[in-house]
Amino acid sequence: MNKNLSELTVRQKKEIFFISLMVIFLLCRAAIPFLKYLFILFYTGFLVYSFIFSKDRIIKMLKEYILNFYLAIILVGLFILCGILSDKLYVVVFKDSVNMIVLLSIFFILTIFISEKAAFIRFYSSLINLTIISAVVISILNLFDLFNILTFNNYFPKIDFLRNSFADSLLTDYNFALLPIFFGLFSVIFYFNSSTSKSQKVLYNIILFIFLLQILFSGSRRGVILLFIICIILFFLTIASFIKRFNFLRNLASNSVFFLIEFSTILLFSYLFVFHSSFQFKNTTLKLLGINNASIVKSNISSRMLRYVSTLNHQISLFDLNKLIWSFDPNDPDSGWGKGNYVRVFPLTGKNVEIVPSGSAGYLLDSTSGGQISGQNFCFVTKIGNDEVISSNVQTASVFCFVSEDYNGDLVSILSEGSTFGNREDKYNLNKKGVWQKLNISVNCLKGDASVYLVFSKFGVQSFSKLKGYVIFAYPQYKINRIVNSNGLSDNNLFQFNIYKTSSLINIEKGIFNKEPQKITELTKANIVSDYYIKRNKVLTNKPLLITQSRTYACYSLGLISKDFLSFPLSVFNTTATILNDNDPIRKWINKLVSEDTTFHECKSNIVLDSMSNRFLDLRIVRWEFAWKIFTKEYNWAKKLFGGGFNYLNWYGYYFNGDKTMSDYPHNPFLSILLYSGLFGLIVYIIFVFKVFSFYIRYLKEYKNLFAYFVITFFFSFFSAGNPFDPPIMGFFVILPFFIHSIHKKTDPELIQFTNI
Repeated sequence: MNKNLSELTVRQKKEIFFISLMVIFLLCRAAIPFLKYLFILFYTGFLVYSFIFSKDRIIKMLKEYILNFYLAIILVGLFILCGILSDKLYVVVFKDSVNMIVLLSIFFILTIFISEKAAFIRFYSSLINLTIISAVVISILNLFDLFNILTFNNYFPKIDFLRNSFADSLLTDYNFALLPIFFGLFSVIFYFNSSTSKSQKVLYNIILFIFLLQILFSGSRRGVILLFIICIILFFLTIASFIKRFNFLRNLASNSVFFLIEFSTILLFSYLFVFHSSFQFKNTTLKLLGINNASIVKSNISSRMLRYVSTLNHQISLFDLNKLIWSFDPNDPDSGWGKGNYVRVFPLTGKNVEIVPSGSAGYLLDSTSGGQISGQNFCFVTKIGNDEVISSNVQTASVFCFVSEDYNGDLVSILSEGSTFGNREDKYNLNKKGVWQKLNISVNCLKGDASVYLVFSKFGVQSFSKLKGYVIFAYPQYKINRIVNSNGLSDNNLFQFNIYKTSSLINIEKGIFNKEPQKITELTKANIVSDYYIKRNKVLTNKPLLITQSRTYACYSLGLISKDFLSFPLSVFNTTATILNDNDPIRKWINKLVSEDTTFHECKSNIVLDSMSNRFLDLRIVRWEFAWKIFTKEYNWAKKLFGGGFNYLNWYGYYFNGDKTMSDYPHNPFLSILLYSGLFGLIVYIIFVFKVFSFYIRYLKEYKNLFAYFVITFFFSFFSAGNPFDPPIMGFFVILPFFIHSIHKKTDPELIQFTNI
């Protein structure tokens, strides 16, 4: 007979709670990476605890475990087997294999300690409560970071590897880091019932508001798309509740009303704030929110919003969006053109200050303002203008500048780069420090992008630690004269601008990469040029950021992107790039334990893709097309049936990142499985997914939260995953319904009878 919840022993309740904590650490580690250390601690502890206190159950439950999870075990076995039979060792395959084995062992632990429905209901309840708490914590930490209230340096000031892991992962994994937030959102919506008090409803709606803000400001396009889908569904279900008087619909509609009102209010306020409010109102609003460094907050918000806006208008730049949101005002650096850690100075003083327009605030920069390495020098760069230009346009820009008498830097200037030529830089006269000077440039343009920067630099150093004094910029101006110059451009001007293109494309014209140079796509050209820049800058690493940066510049140099997607001056590519270090001790240890085999196995077929775009969906379609062409052109019938292993990882790495040592993948679990295990593996996976959906639907009434978690995770993984259990959060929710079914087989009369037959 099944126990009631009240009949669970104190020991069982404690075991279930700590198992729930272990699972939460697993599910939330993408959002808060240091949780993986807690997960490892709990996971190791349960392995030891199981062996000491439940070793008699381990052998007893093994047969039952295999029968319940045989499909997952087969898929894991196929993955490991394909990795062993591949032509070389791939570290990413080794890491994924370890993750899969850990996932299977977690469910073996669950099988040992949760064998009855009462215990599972206790586990389910703990999981929901911990999910809500975790989602609130993650949202608050992210929003604090967005609004510069507390940064990652505040969280872990002395523990470098935790701070760096936390910051890097939260900033880059903005998609899967949102999953716990969506889980918490659904949990709160489903938590409402007729017995919920008014004070609880107020608390729940505050929590929902926090979740909404986090999702909207996350920068995740998938997250925002999913949020809109959820709101549309809830809206129609609310309408349906007036037609069909089902209790579930009525409760869901009641629970969703305030959520939909909050969502609509945020959208309306955002629209009015951006398009119908003054610069002063925006600044006042930020001050009322207690924001001290408005420039950092504005930059954070603009950079995240750019991911959404660029999907609709892929030519818009961060600079343009910053102007749109924050009402660019040359009188005040707080309007958006001020970057980094600066001090707003008003009123302005100093010799010759009368040349500066009255009412202007200064943009004071010094050694604390940040900066970047540029070869043997260190500089601080602020972009004040960017536009798409055509031949014979004239770009003009100016700024007023004051340099303190104790300033010991070597350069202060206004600089034009991109598709411009002529006298592109005007330098502050450092022989006359302590005086306001006006810096001007006026340059001719070619077709492309033209950017303007404010720069100060110290030569022969790698930081501003020894920089003294300060620089103040004020009232920057930027303009494109779009009247076509009747004199036109000489062939010599055009040659000077395009020389870097032709030098990069010499090998392309010779037909590198495949046999037919006339069929080389724009994407392939970008990859080859990217490789050229990596070698030229002596970057001896396969760090994705550096390769992505050089590939972006390659696309720019080929004219494949018409707007400025570069967050750095073009002059960066005249110097040696900085190599980024990985501070995560676990990844360092694994990389020492298993080193990547750098052998590159050439693709035999001539694979050419049609196009390239910066938009999310187009990027995915190109990757999916590449997978399909590998399957149809490169694979023989044996490989089509049983897979070609993981050689495709390097083909993707070379084709899409310009590096033969990199691994990349189709970003779709079905296509990845098709490539490494063929039609056989794909059929097994389709059966597996069918079982997953059927089990979730069968137990939907009891565990609707878990079904919602799975659907959300599956939606995210469909555009990113590289195997059936990637990422581990997806692996957990695709294996979980088999565990639920195994519990119900022991208690549901119909299932017991069916099992006995």
